[in-house]
Amino acid sequence: MSRDERGQFDNLILLCPTCHTIIDKAPEDHPEDEILAWKRGHGNRVNGLFGARICETRQEVRNLIVPLLTENAAIHREYNPDLDYSHDPESGVALVWQRNMRERIIPNNRKILALLDVNRALAQDEELATIELFRQHIHDLEAKHYTSTVDGPARRFPDNVPELMR
Repeated sequence: MSRDERGQFDNLILLCPTCHTIIDKAPEDHPEDEILAWKRGHGNRVNGLFGARICETRQEVRNLIVPLLTENAAIHREYNPDLDYSHDPESGVALVWQRNMRERIIPNNRKILALLDVNRALAQDEELATIELFRQHIHDLEAKHYTSTVDGPARRFPDNVPELMR
């Protein structure tokens, strides 16, 4: 690789200072293929932490996202803020909704998005637009439920998300 190619973002690999020095002092002992393999392995481990893995088929992706979507839908049906309890100031259901949003729905959405992102090549063009709307929906939910910054209406859950990778 040229010096410019080595400095590109796509070539970035995070190493501890010791390993970085070892590689820089003896680059011939660490061929490019070896370092790229480290990078791929690290990327796979990080994706695995979020439940994302590269799939071979659209059906594989779908099989991974449907249980998460199903869980979110069940929670939404049971506790969503549009239900009658929202008019009862003594109801504890709002707290249950907020806890489920932070502990289950938003993390599930992040897992779904991570799966869709690593399998983007399997998505059809019209699905890519839905994925981006879903990304904005997640961003807005996180702003509302994890911060005190709510600046306007939140993007609603895109109707087409349950159809992704069908």
